[in-house]
Amino acid sequence: MKSDKQGRTTRFTDVLQVIWTWRRLFIVNLTVVFVLAVVLSLFIPKKYRSVATCTIAPGGAKGGLGSLAGMLSGSNSILSMSAKMFGGGSTEEDVVLGILGSRSVLSRTIHEFELMRYYKIGKNNMDKAIRRFSRDVSCEPNEFGFIEVSVIHKNPATAADIANFMVALADSFNVELNIEAARRNRMFVEQRFFQNAAELKSAEDRLYDFEKKYGVFIVPEQVKLAIAAAGDVEAELLKNQVALNTIKGQVDPGSMLYQNVELKIQALQEKLKGMDAGSDQSSGSVLVPFRKMPFLQIEYIRRLREVEIQNKLMEFLYPVYEQAKMEERKSIPLLITIDKAVSPQLKYSPKRAALALGLTAVAFLLNLLFVLRAHFLMHADLEQNMIEQFETRTARQIARLYHVRA
Repeated sequence: MKSDKQGRTTRFTDVLQVIWTWRRLFIVNLTVVFVLAVVLSLFIPKKYRSVATCTIAPGGAKGGLGSLAGMLSGSNSILSMSAKMFGGGSTEEDVVLGILGSRSVLSRTIHEFELMRYYKIGKNNMDKAIRRFSRDVSCEPNEFGFIEVSVIHKNPATAADIANFMVALADSFNVELNIEAARRNRMFVEQRFFQNAAELKSAEDRLYDFEKKYGVFIVPEQVKLAIAAAGDVEAELLKNQVALNTIKGQVDPGSMLYQNVELKIQALQEKLKGMDAGSDQSSGSVLVPFRKMPFLQIEYIRRLREVEIQNKLMEFLYPVYEQAKMEERKSIPLLITIDKAVSPQLKYSPKRAALALGLTAVAFLLNLLFVLRAHFLMHADLEQNMIEQFETRTARQIARLYHVRA
């Protein structure tokens, strides 16, 4: 600002000169404010802060679908992706912090320690009680990765009890959640397991009926056996045809030898026709008819493949089902307490020195604004309006009160 008398810009030393001129006002007012702040802080009730430190047990949060996800993740990349879809990649720390800050934990704690009476809140206003209690509770990880649950209360012992209670309550809540998740997982796996068992039995029955109807058991081996048998019959037929041609010019066609060879050739030919059509198979024969070989072979492979697929599924589902049943029955604690909350010996608030110094600093700024305005009005040669005239009179009265020679 410009000084009307000197026509120069106000310097910092001018401000210091004003402060020095009004030093008595500063000394008296700041002393009064400081003393009043100290006295006021004495009437503010002391509060204590107790901290419980805990960490997550290794594998403690892997309940329910987590175990199935763990089994899946150890297989291959596709199953690892399935593990993430089942929730195996969730952050355990976020789960714990979510439980600690949940309405269920906060309301249970409020009822347990009668905090509605402590906060002087009506019994039917739980939302307000939770809001007030949330200001005195802090649940967050520290620099070492441990979870700290801190509680502020007027009673140091109660603060420690609340912190320990919240840790224990969060642990029990998590166990219940894991058991419920494991139960749902077991029901899902159990349903799929029994479905697989039924499908496996159906596939086995269809394979049995097929084998019983067509008399096949190991089609590839039976095909090899049928081909070898047909080869033997063909060789025998060829040998008898050669013998018949040999004796044709030597013996009479009506002779016993000639007729025997001819009948044998006819029998071998009928045998080959029967093997080809399957009409000449004796009871219990394991030879596969040549005409039915393609159909029987492909149908047998399809039914056998179905049985093998269901067997593979059974090999996977059975251990998962047993694991799910064990998960449902176990209740492993999630949280390991590193440091239990104890009754603090030092108060957390009020911080009397900070309160007194803060109020004194505010008073100093207000007084500084006042004296600068008063100095300007008392030394200005400008025409003043009614408000400025009132301000000037007030400033002069205060200056006389503090014996300021302005």
